[in-house]
Amino acid sequence: MADPTATILLVDDEPGVLQALQRTLSRFGFSVLTAESAEAAMALLVHQEQEQAQVGNPARLPQVVLSDHRLQHMDGVSFLTQVRARWPAIQRVLITGFADLDAIERAVNEAGIYRFVNKPWDNMNLLGTVRSAVEQWQAVDENQRLVQQLTGHNLLLEEAVADRTRELLRSH
Repeated sequence: MADPTATILLVDDEPGVLQALQRTLSRFGFSVLTAESAEAAMALLVHQEQEQAQVGNPARLPQVVLSDHRLQHMDGVSFLTQVRARWPAIQRVLITGFADLDAIERAVNEAGIYRFVNKPWDNMNLLGTVRSAVEQWQAVDENQRLVQQLTGHNLLLEEAVADRTRELLRSH
């Protein structure tokens, strides 16, 4: 089973594909959000971010965004590049029926995708990719938490050293 707190955002302009992906990932225990366009997905992410900012609100951003490469008004690489710029911790996965090496290279370089999945997808490969992306998000999140904690401890140590230094200077 998946981490019950893991949320995946699926972005595809084909309702049938979106439903099939949602059904597959929901069956494996993920909380799944969907959007039929890059614009709708961005609006959903902004809304989730605003909800998360409210004190005591359990809403949070998805850990993984799985986007089709070919969307109507914006390609998946451009969309995932925007996601990376605003929410770099979210893991980005590109799904495509067209193994265009230029698009994949662009997705890696510009959008920093975690992985890509071919259409038609194999459910177990898809599940493994999404689970691995969630684990990567968890590692990044834990690292950020530890860095913040370490920064706080360093500030306390610097204050203690400065206080001790002042005491030593006064005693001399």
